[in-house]
Amino acid sequence: MKILAIDTSIGQALNLSISDNLNIISKEKIDFVEDLSDEIMPAIKRLLGKVNLSINSIDGFAVDVGPGSFTGLRIGVTCAKTLSFATKKLLLGVSSLDILASAIEECRYQICPVIDAKRQNVYSCLYERNDKGFKKITPYLLVNFDKLLKRINKKTMFVGDALKLYKTKIIQQKKRVSFFAKEEFWYPKIENLSKIADTYFKKGYFDNPDSLVPIYLYPKECQIRKT
Repeated sequence: MKILAIDTSIGQALNLSISDNLNIISKEKIDFVEDLSDEIMPAIKRLLGKVNLSINSIDGFAVDVGPGSFTGLRIGVTCAKTLSFATKKLLLGVSSLDILASAIEECRYQICPVIDAKRQNVYSCLYERNDKGFKKITPYLLVNFDKLLKRINKKTMFVGDALKLYKTKIIQQKKRVSFFAKEEFWYPKIENLSKIADTYFKKGYFDNPDSLVPIYLYPKECQIRKT
């Protein structure tokens, strides 16, 4: 199954990949895109051209729906929906938090992704792993970091860019139960987005292009409760 994955959750960065049954056959990363809306489609065409594929040869589209950069998410989700509509192929939106959690393999601790949301807030969610993968044990959250930390009462693996701000505080307050993923895992990886989509598509799970929207959390667009 060939999947085109799109991640525009980090500022003006653009991450793309094409996978074929979990094998990444082509990918591109542009760390700064001056006008993402103008450049995303040409970048996809270049990526397809590298492996001599047409857009109609793609079986499904996966897109990071956030939380993350407001503008980036809007452009990425709109692009994925447009491609899905045009080709009548499958579409799946995956949360940035799920992508971060999925990168923590062979870990029996609670997993806590933390994405900086400014104003001393973070986007977060708590997960547990089992033999079938990982599962959410809280809703997606927009939460004050100190309030989140009060929830941590057992061994927890932290991952995410908010560790740049809060790692020291976590160690000071929760040293006995806190563990940290390597910094290379602090941002969503396109490979993990593709892997999640492959699993979901093969199980028959996908999203309706008409109703798929980014997960913003701020402010009126907030789809998930603030705590």
